[in-house]
Amino acid sequence: MRKRRIALFYGRDHLNEARILYMPFVLNLIKCLDEEEYSIDVYLAESVNGDYHGLFSQRVKIYFLDSRIIWRWGKGR
Repeated sequence: MRKRRIALFYGRDHLNEARILYMPFVLNLIKCLDEEEYSIDVYLAESVNGDYHGLFSQRVKIYFLDSRIIWRWGKGR
């Protein structure tokens, strides 16, 4: 069986706006895919934090896109 892998990019116009911890449609999507044994690379427009530690299996890798270069003008466009 082939390894199933997904990359999910999530962010809004401003850093830390609408974090997935408070967005159940995104959080539940990740949980469902994790339960189906997908390997998921999640890229979030959030400052580095430990809020997601323990919510998912080791198949889910969280990457925080909080670079000052990307968000220098307040928008990551």
